[in-house]
Amino acid sequence: MQHQKTVDNNNLSELNNILTVNLVVGNVIFAFHEEVIKILLVKRKGTSKWMLPWAFVLLEEGADETAYKLVKEKTNLDEFHISQFHLFGKYDRFDYEKHCKLLSLMGYDPKGSHSFLRYTAFMGYYVFVRYDDVAINKETEIEEIEWFDIHNVPDLYFEHNEVIEKSFLSIKQRIGYLPLAFALLPEKFTMPEMRIIYEKFLGYELDRRNFQRKILSTGLITKLEEKKKKGAHKSPYLYSFNTERYMKALENDEQLMAWTFQ
Repeated sequence: MQHQKTVDNNNLSELNNILTVNLVVGNVIFAFHEEVIKILLVKRKGTSKWMLPWAFVLLEEGADETAYKLVKEKTNLDEFHISQFHLFGKYDRFDYEKHCKLLSLMGYDPKGSHSFLRYTAFMGYYVFVRYDDVAINKETEIEEIEWFDIHNVPDLYFEHNEVIEKSFLSIKQRIGYLPLAFALLPEKFTMPEMRIIYEKFLGYELDRRNFQRKILSTGLITKLEEKKKKGAHKSPYLYSFNTERYMKALENDEQLMAWTFQ
């Protein structure tokens, strides 16, 4: 069976009739707050389900540029870690009628957009932000926006639940090279807070002493002569990042953390 239609390479008008250029980007925006991993979701007015922030990739604008602008629009941040992780491109994966209805509710006119409704590739990005730095407008004229606990994400539109699951898998596979703690934690943090972040993405508990020993051996963090006040509980020491060392490691694509802390 012939895999693709053959065309005269010189006939660009014919190519326009069979090539797809329908592409959207979607961001899985992670934050860490009160020992919980959070994900930012949006819900368009008139719709019943939440979804990941997403946007069309327009002509004369690349996917990376669109994804960056989308994060900036939703968080009011200029600097953050963002990585492209997967292209979701299975053909005809949407219910045509439901897709038309959703687009209409979102203010788009689906008439004459049959190729877009039948097939649109979705480029996924994961993003790490510091919770306290984000300034979201919880409700606008066109949408609501909220942080959700990663373990309480509702049933989302499109394949967005699958996108989140895939982002976790991708992060886990590259966890030793990603600036997880650096991008998610505040300037001063405790060792338990840092360990919890890795536990959440790895999916299992880590030995506390072994984790601390390995983290300190990297030279990426510095122990401070101050403690975090925790009421009646024992106050843990605070730490800060060796930013210069961290940035150099990132630029050289060095392994930041051990693949396993067990």
